Amino acid sequence: MKIILQTILLIFLMIACSDNSSNSNQSIITGRWEGEATYQNAVKLGLKLNLSEKDGNVSGNGIFYVSIAGPPPETNVTVSGTFKNPTLNLTFSGITGLTYNGTLLVSNNKEINGTLNTMEYSTLNLTLTKIN
Repeated sequence: MKIILQTILLIFLMIACSDNSSNSNQSIITGRWEGEATYQNAVKLGLKLNLSEKDGNVSGNGIFYVSIAGPPPETNVTVSGTFKNPTLNLTFSGITGLTYNGTLLVSNNKEINGTLNTMEYSTLNLTLTKIN
């Protein structure tokens, strides 16, 4: 009986002292995300974001662009928001009225289906894809 109790105690100690930090501390939202939406077959709006998430609070930076013809002018943005799995809500400083609200796809954790809203273009479907 003493050997069984010692074995159980040893197992609990090994579990308690194990290093599970490789993936457990990094959020599935943390990383680089990109996506583009099309408005009336002519206007392309896009996001290229570097996001970081901790305890449900999201922050980061990136680029927002609108392309009507030719290379799009890019605007640097700062991102803040919340992530309550699977819902992501982002607001941006640098462009008034720019928001993104989406749902993380549970099947692969590398796509967020959502809507992009701006002052001029509202409720555009935009999927963000995790690049890394």
